[in-house]
Parts: sequence; C-alpha cells; structure tokens
Amino acid sequence: MSGPWFDRRHLPLLRFPLILFALASLVIWSEWSLNRVAEDINQRMYYSGRLEESARLETEAHHFFEAAEFYVSGIDGVTRDDVEMALNLLWSRATVMATPSFRKAMSGQFEDTDVISELVEALPELEAAMNKLKPGDEDSYKSLALLSARFSKRLSAFGEQAWNLRQERMARSVELGLQSVSALRWIQSLFGVISVFAMLYVIAELFISRRMNGRLNRAIEEKQKMLRRDHLTGIGNRFRFEEVLTRLLASGETNFSVLYFDLDGFKRVNDEHGHAAGDRLLCHVAACLQEGCGTMDQVARFGGDEFAVLLHGNEARARSYAENVLLRVARPVLGDASELPGAASAGICHVGEVAPSNSSMDELMRCADMALYAAKNAGRNCIRVFSAAMVEEFVRMRAEPEDEPAEEPVTSAAITLSLSGVGHA
Repeated sequence: MSGPWFDRRHLPLLRFPLILFALASLVIWSEWSLNRVAEDINQRMYYSGRLEESARLETEAHHFFEAAEFYVSGIDGVTRDDVEMALNLLWSRATVMATPSFRKAMSGQFEDTDVISELVEALPELEAAMNKLKPGDEDSYKSLALLSARFSKRLSAFGEQAWNLRQERMARSVELGLQSVSALRWIQSLFGVISVFAMLYVIAELFISRRMNGRLNRAIEEKQKMLRRDHLTGIGNRFRFEEVLTRLLASGETNFSVLYFDLDGFKRVNDEHGHAAGDRLLCHVAACLQEGCGTMDQVARFGGDEFAVLLHGNEARARSYAENVLLRVARPVLGDASELPGAASAGICHVGEVAPSNSSMDELMRCADMALYAAKNAGRNCIRVFSAAMVEEFVRMRAEPEDEPAEEPVTSAAITLSLSGVGHA
C-alpha cells in the first residue's frame, strides 16, 4: 500500500492511537457483556420470584380453607384469629398478583389467567363467609365450602403450573449462569492476554527507544566532532583549537606554547598543479604537524594554508618541534605527475612571554600571529619566537613608508594587534 496519502514513516505515529482504540473497544465490549450478564441474572431472579409467589398462592388458599374447616369442626388449637390471619395472607398474595406489573410479567405463562382476577373479586365473599363461621356448626361452613369447590382445583392447577415453570427456569438459570461464568472467564483471559501483549509492547518500545536514543546520542556526538574537525585533513578546526585553549587557560596552566604555521608559496602550488594537488599538500602538512604531538596537544587548521598547534612544555620543546615540522614539510610530496614543493614558516608564543594579566586566548593568538609575521618578513621557511622586541619592531615597520608592496598582505590579526600588556613578562 503506497501513494501520496500514505507514508510508511507515519506508521510509528499510528501505533498508540490503534492500541488506545483497541483497548477502548475491549473495555466497551466487556462492559456491554457484563451489563448483559447482569441484566439477564436480574431478569431470571425477577421471574423466579414471581413464579414462587404464584406457587404459594395455592398453598395459602388451601391453608385458609383448611383452617376454616378445622375451626368449625372444633379441633383444638385453631382459633378465629388463625383463620383471619390465613385470609389476610391469601388476600395480600392475591392482591399483589392482580397488579398490572405482575400480570404483565406473567402474561403468556399460564393457561388459566382469569383465576387470579376472579379470586380477587371473590375476596369479599370469602370474608363474609368467614364471619359466619361458628365452632361446632357445620352449616356455617357451607358458603365457604362452595367457594372452596369453586377455586381449589383451579388454584391447584395454577400452583402446579407455576412450580413446574419455576423448576424449568431454575434449570435454565443454572445453564445460563454457567454460560455467564464462561463468558466472564473468557473476558478475564482476554484481558490477561492483552495485558501480556501490552507489557511486551511497552518493553519493546523501551528497547526501541533506548536504541534510538543511543543512535541519536551517537549522531549528536558525531555532529559535535564534525563541528570541531577540519573536513579535509581530519585534524581539529579553529573552533576546537579555541575551545581547548580556553579550557587550558581556565585551568591555570602556565607551561605551554601556541604555534602558528603558514605554507610558503601555496598559491603557486594551486595555480601550477591544481587544487587537488594543493589539498594533497595540506593533508601532508597536517600529518607532519601530528608527528611529535602528545595526547594532550592540539593540532588545528584555521583555513586555507594556516595551521596552529597547542603544545605543552617549555619554549625549547616548542622550538625543537617547529624545526622538525619544517623539515618534514620540506620532504617531497608526489603529485599527479610531479613533486610538489613544500615549505613553511612558523611563529611561536610561549605563555610565559605574555603578562599574566593579559594571558587571554586572543592575546596569545595575536602574539603567535605576530611571530609568524616576523618569520615571513625574515625570508620565510624559518621560525620566530615572540618577544617584547617584536612589538617595537612591528610599530617601527608600520611607521616607515613602504617602497614596494609586500609579497603577501599582512594578516588581519597582526594589523588589529592590541599592544596593551604585551612584552612585559
């Protein structure tokens, strides 16, 4: 499935909505199932109660007629109060069963549905016949006997039918109850399976997130390295050099040198041999600068043919290192069809040559640039170490009129040199 409206990269964004939709659907479905089970249980209990009351009607009617007969016969222990209580129970039961809600619930369940309404209509007659009862007078029971003959068989059939219906419903209730339990167990199992899948999904998401975070961190580290590295030579760039120098000054270190290197005649190499040859020469110089450096030293390319080195140790080590670099740079470098000439000038500024109050990054780099400028003016392919005399010489040279233009322009850093505090070591 593909198209302008679909992008596979959007699939991860759909996972959470789909999972939420599935969980919401499951919750709604389970809630509906539980409500249905509860409603079915309530309905079965409701009809079971109605059928139980219908079955008791025949028992209470039989109890009333029997109590009245025992009362007339003079059997000990049966009083008029017992007869009246039996009639009251029968009256209450018949009245409840004659209500519209009860009749609606029982409609279609019984063959003889008129017996209830007829019994309710005959309740005043039953009460009147009961009031005529006299102990030992069998004639006083005749009216009640007629009513008993009228309702006894019908109520017995009604009660038997209610009992049978209740037994059938009880058996059906047990069957449906088992089905409800199975449904609830199935829902519980489904929730358990979904919970396991949700847990596995969370674990997978955490694992994927951890991998993605690792990749992102590695990408960030790589980007930071690229921001601090010269893309052509692979050594540090000006940003990295200034970062290390600032950190070194903040630590209070007082024994290191800043060295500037600049190739002599680099423009001629580019013009005569091409920029690819010039790039090969720059890589050669970067390799020469890295030889003899320790892990704490820093080599950087500022751009073009300008290089800088942050070298730990005293001034003698810096001078010896610069001499070796110039010798290595002078080795022949093979181009496409000829050897490339290599030569460089170097300027050194030891931190001890700058006043402590002015030992800032800019000041050290300006002093190293001034030493490099002095090496260029001294005939190139040589080394100069910064000293206080260079400041006076620089001021004097700027004051003298120039008869001929210099072969290369003075660096901007030397022109903008701040003289305050330099040369007072």
